[in-house]
Amino acid sequence: MNNWLPGQPDDYRAGEDCVEINTERGGQWNDEGCSTTLQSYICSKDYVDVECDERNGWINYDNKCYLWRNVELQTWTEAETFCTLLNGHLISINSDDEQNFVNDMLQQFKGMGMWIGLTDKESTNAGSFYWTDRSPADYMKWDNNQPDTRYYSNGGNCAQMQNYDISSDGLWVTAPCYLAKNYMCEAKEGTCSSGWKYYNGQCYQSNMNKRTWIDAKSFCEAQGGYLITITSDGENLFIATLFSEFWRNVRQNIWFGLSDIKRDGNFQWVQDIDLDYTSWNIDNPKNQPNKADCGSMNTGNNAALWDTIDCNYEQAFICQITAGRAVTNLPADQGVHSCEGDWQAHGDSCYLFRATDFQPYWDAEAICANEGGSLVTITNQEEQDFLSVRADVLRAEMWIGLHDTKGKFEWIDGSALSFNNWAPGEPNESGSGEDCVSFVSKYSRLGMWNDLDCTRHQPYICKRPYNSGGGPVNPVTPPSSGKTDGPSGTLSGGAIAGITIGFICVLVLASVLTVLVVKKRQK
Repeated sequence: MNNWLPGQPDDYRAGEDCVEINTERGGQWNDEGCSTTLQSYICSKDYVDVECDERNGWINYDNKCYLWRNVELQTWTEAETFCTLLNGHLISINSDDEQNFVNDMLQQFKGMGMWIGLTDKESTNAGSFYWTDRSPADYMKWDNNQPDTRYYSNGGNCAQMQNYDISSDGLWVTAPCYLAKNYMCEAKEGTCSSGWKYYNGQCYQSNMNKRTWIDAKSFCEAQGGYLITITSDGENLFIATLFSEFWRNVRQNIWFGLSDIKRDGNFQWVQDIDLDYTSWNIDNPKNQPNKADCGSMNTGNNAALWDTIDCNYEQAFICQITAGRAVTNLPADQGVHSCEGDWQAHGDSCYLFRATDFQPYWDAEAICANEGGSLVTITNQEEQDFLSVRADVLRAEMWIGLHDTKGKFEWIDGSALSFNNWAPGEPNESGSGEDCVSFVSKYSRLGMWNDLDCTRHQPYICKRPYNSGGGPVNPVTPPSSGKTDGPSGTLSGGAIAGITIGFICVLVLASVLTVLVVKKRQK
């Protein structure tokens, strides 16, 4: 294939050995001297499909994903629990190739031995070993005089790969399961719901049905996801691989999740994370004063450069969600309700994520009430998944509307706790006084619940009905007989009324005494 200009290449004066694209002649080619002209240039590289969540440290090998953990030593049971929270298990090794791969990783990470997913903990007989992912226990790589089953009566025998050196060659030995060691998790390659495509721990859905930016944002939220948030060059290149489908079907631009709706001229992601990565086109971003501008990409240009245009245009768009989270797939033309400003729509409610505003629990509730809602109540797994997806993006511990009243946890609206998502070992009232509940921000427990001291300052999530109108409502105040602390620096209505009445009584008494003193002097 070539695209030469007429009469080219001509090797003028036998010195034109490099080729340029003529931007004024439809991108046709011309030969030019390699050192005589300073030019702009274009780089290219192969796109690599990422089937594991590499941004969180997973490594792909032979259609599986592996995660090495040496940040915090864990007992065998703690390590297996961590891996299951990530939809995996401790590693099972089923071939010489896999053994060599894991052994190489152990050498690369300078591992000091690690747990693998082989044990007899739950077997009826010592030495009846099984893998935690229930794969066949046909392949073994025991060291000499192993397995040693003497720990069975003391919590079971758990297998570890030995410290890497030339003599051990990563062979396996048993150890008491209660010891704390490094470990490796294993999981299947990422998968997505029907109609979504996987990349690096995320799922993406191409939507050809044209909507305004606000409607596109609301449609993604109604499905549990959000308009794409692009944080790396690799992710931007992946988005470009989806362009051909859009070009064949709609031949136009697509929306992505960047806008200046919140503050004119200040472009922010829908998830309110920092704008660290950009891929702006020439002369962009463009700001129309006093008008909302939103992120758009031309699907006819595989460079995936970003533009900004009027948010009221109707365009195709791409939704995004964390892989493994629940998706509510909707018909492409289904209408969905929208929420004003920064509020995000899901089901019959609107949600506000205040990821950078750090407040004590009851002050956060007062702010939510001023916005027409309250701290979020969570009633089912679908709603929890919607919130966990946002927690995955924001990576912040955030107050929710659950608190301890007289030794019993209840929602801020007084409703009973019928659904819960406690992190392992929670609630634990650590050090006493942990009466308010927050999302956990650690990778393996994102979106799970933890009880904390109510006076701690941290971000929060508000919730209100989508048709509420958004006007202020009366905030929920802490129970007078409960253990939770009220809003810092504020007084309840009863306290204010009591102070007022006391002040009036003092004034009346002072007036009576003044009259008596005056009459006595007159006499």
